[in-house]
Amino acid sequence: MSLNDAIKKLFFTTAKLNISLHLSFIPTSENEADVPSRPLTTRDCKLRPDIWAEVQEEFGGLRGYTCDLKALDSDVMTDRDGSPLPQFTPHPSPQSCGVNVFAQDLSNVASFLELPYVFQPLSLVGLVLCFLKAHQRPCTLVVLDVYPRKYWWPLRTVPENGVKSRIEGTLEFFCLPPNTEGWIPHVGIPGDLWAFHVC
Repeated sequence: MSLNDAIKKLFFTTAKLNISLHLSFIPTSENEADVPSRPLTTRDCKLRPDIWAEVQEEFGGLRGYTCDLKALDSDVMTDRDGSPLPQFTPHPSPQSCGVNVFAQDLSNVASFLELPYVFQPLSLVGLVLCFLKAHQRPCTLVVLDVYPRKYWWPLRTVPENGVKSRIEGTLEFFCLPPNTEGWIPHVGIPGDLWAFHVC
């Protein structure tokens, strides 16, 4: 929906309900709601560009990845031409092609779903694996190997899943978490980062 259409809808809704709506801009420095609504967390890490290039080369095939299943506009990965991949976001955003990947039909024949990639929080890996299996969608997952290993770890080695895998290295060296100044090298989280291509 265009901004113009949204403003029209807002106008007609307020007129119909007899609401007098007055909007004003509040700078971030004076807005107490900004801090909790804009958290910067390591859950929004992204791979370093050189590591992303390696994953593309290893598993991306001739065309490369076509979609990022869990991203924000700020941390979405790029295709081989350097353009942001279509992505599913947790909430509506200008570059989003859909909200909440679990609400999508990945069995759709849309070309952008041909070869997806995902680097999700550890708590969602098992759900993502089950979701991909239900939709029979090949995908490359980047996951953190922690001890004790999570319940879903054996799933990525089941032969019928056609999984290829390789170790990337430690999270400390291969991820960039968000920072108020941009993206900085990750420090302090133990574990190895693996890339798995689930067929």
